[in-house]
Amino acid sequence: MLKSMTPQDWQAVTQAEPLVAARWMEAAATLGSADAQAIAGQWLLDGHGQPRNADAARASFLKAAQQAHPMGMNMAGRCFENGWGGDVDYFAAANWYRHAAARGHAKSMTKIGYFYEDGRVVARDLNVAFVWFESGATGGDFRGQFNYATLLAQRGDLQAALHWLRKVPVTATAAYLRQAGQRLLDSSY
Repeated sequence: MLKSMTPQDWQAVTQAEPLVAARWMEAAATLGSADAQAIAGQWLLDGHGQPRNADAARASFLKAAQQAHPMGMNMAGRCFENGWGGDVDYFAAANWYRHAAARGHAKSMTKIGYFYEDGRVVARDLNVAFVWFESGATGGDFRGQFNYATLLAQRGDLQAALHWLRKVPVTATAAYLRQAGQRLLDSSY
């Protein structure tokens, strides 16, 4: 039954009353649905329909990740990067991001770019970061778009930078827009 669910069916479940939706999602996750495991993990992290539980969220993301679910891999990486549900482990985070990026996950591509930009786990290399941010940007990740635009501006290509900056507000969260706006105000461009 889970395999035959349409996107509309999933949407109906995710829009149900939070407690009911969380119970349904947890049951589907227990049955082995990687989609449900990834969503349940996010809901456990957010406290959607249930108390927040970072330990259970990490475990749920890892179950989805082990089934090669790109969002599950990305979120497992974020758990390791941020210490959600356990210790911080940048090496494990980077590995999960690499696996998700190999499956076309744009946010994971951007995360790898951050690792190269900061020199975490890998040698600092802004040229490699540039390539990863470009991949994240073209894949539709708003953080990738902003970071790619930033590096384009640093390289003197302001026209291309503006092109990518115009895309950021289309999908970015309000919190990210505030953060990006402040970074732009603080910049010398």
